Amino acid sequence: MVVHSSPARFNGGMKNALHPSIQHGLSLLEKGEFVEAALAFRMALAEAPEDPNGLHLLAIAIAQDGRPAEAIPYFDKALDLIPDATSIHFNRARTLEATGRLIDAMNGYINTLISDPDHLESRKALWRLSLYRDAPPRPMNFSPAMHEGIALIGQGFPAQAVGALQQALAEDPNNADGWGAIGDAFIGFGEAGEARNAYEKALSFEPDYLALQSSLLGTLSYDAAMSEDRILKAHQVWGTALPGRPAVARKPWPNERNPSRRLKIGYVGGDFRAHAVADFFEPVLAAHDREAFEPILYANQIQMDEVSKRFKGLARWVPIDALSDADAAARIEHDSVDVLVDLGGHTRTARLGVFARRPAPVQVTWLGYPTSTGLPEMDYRITDIWNDPEDGAQRGTERPFRLPRSFHCWRPRAEAPEVGPLPAATNGCITFGCFNNLAKLTLPAVAAWSTLLRQVPGSRLMLKSQSLLDTGVAEHCHSRFAAHGIESNRIVLLPFMPDKASHLGHYNQIDIALDPFPYAGTTTTCEALWMGVPVLSVTGDRHASRVSGSLLNAVGLGEFATANPDACIVKAIALASDLEGLASLRAGLRSRMMASPLRDETGFTSDLESAFRKMWTDWCYKF
Repeated sequence: MVVHSSPARFNGGMKNALHPSIQHGLSLLEKGEFVEAALAFRMALAEAPEDPNGLHLLAIAIAQDGRPAEAIPYFDKALDLIPDATSIHFNRARTLEATGRLIDAMNGYINTLISDPDHLESRKALWRLSLYRDAPPRPMNFSPAMHEGIALIGQGFPAQAVGALQQALAEDPNNADGWGAIGDAFIGFGEAGEARNAYEKALSFEPDYLALQSSLLGTLSYDAAMSEDRILKAHQVWGTALPGRPAVARKPWPNERNPSRRLKIGYVGGDFRAHAVADFFEPVLAAHDREAFEPILYANQIQMDEVSKRFKGLARWVPIDALSDADAAARIEHDSVDVLVDLGGHTRTARLGVFARRPAPVQVTWLGYPTSTGLPEMDYRITDIWNDPEDGAQRGTERPFRLPRSFHCWRPRAEAPEVGPLPAATNGCITFGCFNNLAKLTLPAVAAWSTLLRQVPGSRLMLKSQSLLDTGVAEHCHSRFAAHGIESNRIVLLPFMPDKASHLGHYNQIDIALDPFPYAGTTTTCEALWMGVPVLSVTGDRHASRVSGSLLNAVGLGEFATANPDACIVKAIALASDLEGLASLRAGLRSRMMASPLRDETGFTSDLESAFRKMWTDWCYKF
């Protein structure tokens, strides 16, 4: 349920007298009778459709009734009438947060602070949306230009955002928030090096800004100039220096040291909703052996959807979005969790500060982040032999725990369309495709793919990403290929589509998928294979570049995980030259995937549970 300002504040700053139906609706709202309250507010609006009080309160009643997305237009109309109404800005932002539109919600809280710089609840909300929760809410200085830039990033226009943010930084060149935002914008259209420079500039002004530290670390995996050793070293330095750990050594855990007893497995994450992480995690949660394991979800999110409701029906749900790191850790310890699993790493909804407090005897990272967390307190990282070969090396602070077949299990979306015929059989040309985030489109990948396009006459490349809505990003993308002599009509650019069926349907327009490097795909690789499209990947020198190789080996297509870009080009040319073989491969890929470890939900979960049991047993006999 969305929590809003108290009814006594709803009329703050509004000039109109309250209509009797609004007074009645307020009393219903206070009783929790949201449907009846909405009806009362609609009655008032029938007589006075431009009453901002009625619009605002109707929006609140609809949101409280569990329909936050439907409430947003009423908030918007109320703000059109009273643009500086603090309470409307705040309640709209809170509702946006409930729908999962986190960047838009942050902009809403910033709008609230522009209206009322002393609005503590908005400062707390911005603090809550940060990665770390022990520091008090930071003072923030958002000029109109900076606010415009941040809003443009949230709307999917990073190239436009750069101009606004550069203007803001010209006015206030030492603003860490501004440099951090421009780093976010550069990542939005594939300039990882520029993003890294911006984050480093921000940290030169605020070295202890933990959220920006994690943004910088997350960017390193996108940067082709960074080796695995440099990436891991940066994470280790961060993990060692992370503040907020208890000043004194903790007492021994009271957990019973019994290797065979039922274990409590705590999962910490903010993506228990319609999200790529959920496609990999929900099968595990559903298949857990409840007699041997009790799963607990520590949810760092306020937004709820139908997927969240399914999760809540599968495990105990403990919200931690409003808790500090210390309080969240105390709650986990109070629950006597035996194995605590991080699902996010350095992503926005993760809580590594909780793990730094060591609330559980065994701590594990899995699924949501492509390298080591850097935390000394993180004991294990779930992986497999394809991502972390058994050469005796420990890459990162965690000990790698290799699952026997794959460290992924994936459940396809029900709305996925059927696999279509090979496009090249009817349109007369080969269409390569990559539907990954443009942040992964590095200059080495552009160079290799341009070479491929030149060597396969008439071929084209289809790219699909949210930021391609921005004409500046599209022009930038075309210019990168033009530098290698590739005409713009051979590069087909498609924006992100929120409708999953439409998104997946576009795989029926491509013949061969190209995996970006050095940061490979995960969800996109699974989706392409499910839609009958073979994926060609370059196995690199880091965990992030080897994930697709793991997935391809799991479905018996290990030969498509090539050693270098040249080998990938040779393989792509061979596939493109054999349309009959390509069509046959396409027709059988979905059934091949169904028979693979990636779709063995019960078997995979059993492998994961065995891993947790082994970790637990080792801890039991450790002392």
